[in-house]
Amino acid sequence: MALRTTAFERADALGWSMAELAKRSGLSRYTLYKLKTGERAPGGKVIEGLLRAFPNLTYRDLFLPVTGSAEVVAA
Repeated sequence: MALRTTAFERADALGWSMAELAKRSGLSRYTLYKLKTGERAPGGKVIEGLLRAFPNLTYRDLFLPVTGSAEVVAA
């Protein structure tokens, strides 16, 4: 299933730079850039890192199926 993340919007709302998100998530700025531009899909390492950056949020808060994706996670 293809996913998109709301992490960048949430980080922007908190005033975090890409460097701050990278620090909090343990991911490189390069990885985050590729994710933001759609050149990389969120795999296990990215999911784990973004959940680490936003400890009060759940997987469902941060990740959404891409519109038009054939699979949709049941609620």
